[in-house]
Amino acid sequence: MTSPFLQGNFAEYDVKLRSYLGKRVCHQAGESVDELAQRTWIRLLMVKNPDRIQEPLAYLYTTAASVLVDYRAERAKHPHAPVREDS
Repeated sequence: MTSPFLQGNFAEYDVKLRSYLGKRVCHQAGESVDELAQRTWIRLLMVKNPDRIQEPLAYLYTTAASVLVDYRAERAKHPHAPVREDS
């Protein structure tokens, strides 16, 4: 079971991911494209059946959107605490 993100051109996917996140982050709120991209890649590497992903780019964007929602929810609960990824 190989991730389609590792089979394909990782660098190309990473550029697209960072562009996607860059259009959605709020730098004034302390959101970081690097941090959110890293969290997205971690989630993607934990996918149990990556060979079942038929549209890798759509899956990448959906995962990134989910990471951003989770990050913002955690920040809203604890605005002054550092946010960490629990998995």
